[in-house]
Amino acid sequence: MATVTANAAGAHRKFDPTQYNESEMSKQNGKYSASDYQAALEARKFMKDNEKNLPDGKLNYQNIWEGASSGNVGGNGKVLNLTEKQKAAFEKLAADDFALFHRLSENNQLSIPSIEKGIKDPKALHGSRKPENDDYTDPTKGLNGPDSKKALSSYFNQQFGDDWKQVSTRNISQIANNGRYYDDEKKNWVTVDDPKVVDAAVWLVNNSGEVDKGGANSLGWISRSEFDNWNDV
Repeated sequence: MATVTANAAGAHRKFDPTQYNESEMSKQNGKYSASDYQAALEARKFMKDNEKNLPDGKLNYQNIWEGASSGNVGGNGKVLNLTEKQKAAFEKLAADDFALFHRLSENNQLSIPSIEKGIKDPKALHGSRKPENDDYTDPTKGLNGPDSKKALSSYFNQQFGDDWKQVSTRNISQIANNGRYYDDEKKNWVTVDDPKVVDAAVWLVNNSGEVDKGGANSLGWISRSEFDNWNDV
């Protein structure tokens, strides 16, 4: 997981670490839909309520996949059934290549302390998204086009060689929201350890119009030509 720095000023002021209440999640079209914050609260309460049935009281990738897909989680020989809100939370944790799970987890495991740490850090909780109803501090504040381009260009050259031809917009989004990307050739995930590169990817996701809108970009790719002609702001 990419390194993130806690920012108390951007923490959720309504969060009380001494309480394990359900989130104030609402239904859309008859189905619960969780925000990043609500998903974090529901997962935290689930672990508290089922700590004796979960290995070390934690949730792993398999648990999240099970909960999101089937509505229940296996634990210590038992089947733990999720409530509607909990299932919505697990679906949120699993969305976008398990982005929220990876932002909030430590060593690929979700724990109550890791969630509480993430709630205090807007970058870990929200990634590149700017939710309407949750407290948020923009992780790209102070960045601009040239700085982001420089950080990403250096990283791409390092990872793909100076003669790289194109980069997937999906990979950019994965870096921004997961702190890692999936390498289709190597068939594995690559963790991005430099927080400046993650911030630059967030900036690019939120300011994609600064890159030429035509050509390969419209097909899910940013060509080297588009990238090199990135419009400064």
